[in-house]
Amino acid sequence: MLLGLALLGVFVYGPENVGLNSGAVPTEIANLTIANFPLLVVGVFGLGAFLAAAAALKIRSEQARVAAA
Repeated sequence: MLLGLALLGVFVYGPENVGLNSGAVPTEIANLTIANFPLLVVGVFGLGAFLAAAAALKIRSEQARVAAA
């Protein structure tokens, strides 16, 4: 989720202003990243939400197991 917030900040600032085209990353990959940046941000938030839900379910099952013992 923290990575998602960082990417959201970059999205607001403008992905083309971050310096992807400075030469450190191949131009084709940089342009592809800039073009699909909204999908990248949504995907990171989705992955974070999925991992948070999985952790909540694991904690809930552990608490139920302890309560049953």
